[in-house]
Amino acid sequence: MTRERVAVRFSRDASLANASQTDILQAWAEALRASRLPVELTTGRSPRPRFALAAHLPAGYTSEAEWAEVSLSEDVEPSRVVDALASTLPPSMRPLEARRMSPGEPSLHAQLKFAEYRVVLGAPARAADLERRIDDFFARRSFEWEESFDGRVKHFDLLALVDDLWVEQSEGGLALGLRLDASTTGTGRPDSVLAGLGLTDIASRHRTRLIFSYLPEAVLLWRRIGRFLNERPER
Repeated sequence: MTRERVAVRFSRDASLANASQTDILQAWAEALRASRLPVELTTGRSPRPRFALAAHLPAGYTSEAEWAEVSLSEDVEPSRVVDALASTLPPSMRPLEARRMSPGEPSLHAQLKFAEYRVVLGAPARAADLERRIDDFFARRSFEWEESFDGRVKHFDLLALVDDLWVEQSEGGLALGLRLDASTTGTGRPDSVLAGLGLTDIASRHRTRLIFSYLPEAVLLWRRIGRFLNERPER
């Protein structure tokens, strides 16, 4: 049986801001079962739809940039996948687009490099003050931080997990943009960065983009040999 994989981008609204990862996975499993798509099933005593989410969304965040990787037993047009899921996923999770994944392409989770967020500040704030906080943050050689995970205290360099910070205007007011490491080597938590910047009054939290590192095979092939095709051999 040939396995086809489709990457689906979907949104999550405010009603799911505090939903658990288990709840999201259950909603996807039920939607795939009801979709009538040729979804591949896992083996074992309790087969379930074969799919995976690219990344965990922090609690309290909405998103327009969530991605799911779905395995199908036959080729299906991406637009049909979007249409099928639009009628079976909860209204709070809306499928936005889909694309075929190539046979040799790594999983979405393995490709994930960065996650971008937009955080709107609650209290009236000045752009100059926010920019000063950003400058002070990046002026450090390191930013030692500690957090508790599952009852254990973890120490790490917060600065090493931040790729970029910037100030932007949004409909809700002054906002902070964040691009954080989301790779398998480290995951930046936006709330940790907000705490490190001393920002506590937050009106809204939103993930705007996931950035993947995979390059299609055609691009890789061109990088290896294609760029030499127009070079004339030396005489």
